[in-house]
Amino acid sequence: METSANKILISNYSENNEKNRKVIDKIILQNFISNCLRIFLIIVVIFIPIYFPILWVCYYRKVIIIDEVKAAIIIAFEEICSCSYCRKNEKIYYLSQIKKVKIYLSSIPDPQIGFHKKYFINCDVFSLDNALESLFSNVEYSKERIDEFKS
Repeated sequence: METSANKILISNYSENNEKNRKVIDKIILQNFISNCLRIFLIIVVIFIPIYFPILWVCYYRKVIIIDEVKAAIIIAFEEICSCSYCRKNEKIYYLSQIKKVKIYLSSIPDPQIGFHKKYFINCDVFSLDNALESLFSNVEYSKERIDEFKS
């Protein structure tokens, strides 16, 4: 039998867990190496350890990390080992400094099909003092990708 005091403790515990939970979302912008090649390189490093530095030199992919705990958007490159500590060239945008974010499409003529265009997704960030920076550009367009960026 639960008493009212137990219910209060349980509800406070769940509310505190919700507040202390780290909310981090990751969106992959661009893969530089396919997953098959990545696995192959890891296997090569296991059997031929002299190639071990490859894991920390080669960029695997470019990602956007939305960190709600730090209230920031982070653009980073991940290496082949792909752990959260193996990010290089991080650029941090704090949400308190962002005025607006503009996601838009651009196009170029398709070199393989006449009278056809290739579409790309671009994103610009405007700061409170009206400075403009490109968050990312030329990501191949698809309906799923644009919905992912909007969310």
